Amino acid sequence: MRAYDALEPHVHPYVGLSAPRGASGPVVNTDADGFRRTPWHGSWTDTRTDRAELAGVLLGGSFTFGVGATGDGHTIAARLSRTRSERWLNLGIRAGNSSQELASVLPFALDAARVVVCSGVNNLVAGLQSNGRDDLFGPLFFEDAVQAIGAVPVHDLVEQLTGARGPTRGTGLLRAVRGGA
Repeated sequence: MRAYDALEPHVHPYVGLSAPRGASGPVVNTDADGFRRTPWHGSWTDTRTDRAELAGVLLGGSFTFGVGATGDGHTIAARLSRTRSERWLNLGIRAGNSSQELASVLPFALDAARVVVCSGVNNLVAGLQSNGRDDLFGPLFFEDAVQAIGAVPVHDLVEQLTGARGPTRGTGLLRAVRGGA
């Protein structure tokens, strides 16, 4: 579980939050988009795999991602790939709600022969800890952090994080995080 705890959530366009991109280790490996890689006959199945080679995609939350698996070859996607002798893409998102999971499958939906959905539990858990921030899309994990980031113009956020001056200046990340106006 230490390997999973070390995977801090990263901001991901469209999906919201994901695992770090390109994480590499003995237990967990992620691709260029932060999705779990699945071993396949000496190579990997991931979001860069030719879509024509995919038998299907698997989407869901931490369970689908494979939290707790002792390695990439022991996730549901890996077991499905071995059992069926087909390449299955793992689109599991740790601490994601079903709106985020749906966003993850959109680039693959038209090409996917099959889509397996293992979803729902994260909506219930996020709902229990929600501050009710978003009535439109529902509760999500880390909503206070997401709200703070969303309150800052993107160029100011980049300036705060990198020191590089952006074309606009505004409230700044630190003021937003501290609750200042």
